[in-house]
Amino acid sequence: MSLKNTYFILCRPQLGENVGFAARALKNFNISKLRIVKPKCAWPNQKAMATAVGAKNILQKTKTYPSVEKAIGDMDIIFATTSRIRRVNKKVISITDFTKKIKKNCKVGIVFGPESSGL
Repeated sequence: MSLKNTYFILCRPQLGENVGFAARALKNFNISKLRIVKPKCAWPNQKAMATAVGAKNILQKTKTYPSVEKAIGDMDIIFATTSRIRRVNKKVISITDFTKKIKKNCKVGIVFGPESSGL
């Protein structure tokens, strides 16, 4: 699986520092595409730039969106993340099965954020 068509979508991040740290983590895995939905902090943000360290190029290309629907509208497949198993009517896949779901050259979105983000 190539990560060149993988987009990380942060929904309503509260602090610029969180966005900067996320950009740093993406850079560590050679992922360069980050989108932000309705950030609670002002954007662009100096604290995000300070914590991004070597990933400032990712932040400079980051776009903001007014809704999850707008942020994922051009994606072929979207995954929402959670840290715990819940008894809801949504299919849960493990991280080991994740790559099996993605077709070659598919535009993939991975969404992080609160449950009330609209998914």
